[in-house]
Amino acid sequence: MFLPDQFAIYLVGPIAPAWGGPTVSSLKVMIEETANGSIFHLTDARHGRINETDPQSYQDGWARLFNDCLKKYVEQAS
Repeated sequence: MFLPDQFAIYLVGPIAPAWGGPTVSSLKVMIEETANGSIFHLTDARHGRINETDPQSYQDGWARLFNDCLKKYVEQAS
């Protein structure tokens, strides 16, 4: 598959109080092609109301979504 050297998607948007806000999320999703396959990178920076337990919660949520769900889906479809 052909991907540009710096293939990335940037998403910026508000997080509502019901989801832990008010906060603004700056999300970067990037795929890096390597000799052994592809590496998926995700960076989620938040500005606003954040408490000390939030970063681990975000990390756990992204890991569940991409490692447990998307990865299994892509591997089954291959």
